[in-house]
Order: sequence, then structure tokens, then C-alpha cells
Amino acid sequence: MSLVAILPIALATGGDISPNDRYIIIRNMSQASIWVRPKDKSLQEVFIQKPIEITLMSEPQGEAICFDASNSGFFTVSEKKNPFIYYFTGLDALNETSN
Repeated sequence: MSLVAILPIALATGGDISPNDRYIIIRNMSQASIWVRPKDKSLQEVFIQKPIEITLMSEPQGEAICFDASNSGFFTVSEKKNPFIYYFTGLDALNETSN
């Protein structure tokens, strides 16, 4: 591993890169930051851009986040016992707002 950026996210609890390498998401307890990655850009170049901020559902202890296999949405889940799993759609719309 090598350091490519220091991100302005307080207390990050989870993150993921989509299966198609198009989206990068990092979350804390209450919100997620998503970067749309053009094919010709390095992670360092992508993280210079301002992310798209998404307010997440209220969870007792929001920890995990991951993309679905079709690159169209992502899941969040809390660390507590018997947590709800939330699903967010609409990643295709992010392509339009990031251009």
C-alpha cells in the first residue's frame, strides 16, 4: 500500500470501490462520500475532486458499506445485534452530476 490522499472525513468507519472501479465510497457514522472515477484517472487524481455527499439512514452504530455486484447501488449496515441492512440506489445518476 501507498498513501495517495488524506481525505476530509472524520472518523471513517468503512469504504469500498465498486466492482467496475467507477465509484469509490467512504462512510462515517452518518454520511457517505462518493467519488466518480473516470477510467483514465488515478485514485490520487480522483480524491482531489469534491465528493458527492449522501446522508445515510440513522443506524445505532453505522459501520459497514459496500457496493452491489451490478454497480447500481450500495448497502450499509450497523455493527449492533440484528441490524437492518439498508440499500441505496441511483449510482447511474451520479455519472450525470459529475460531468
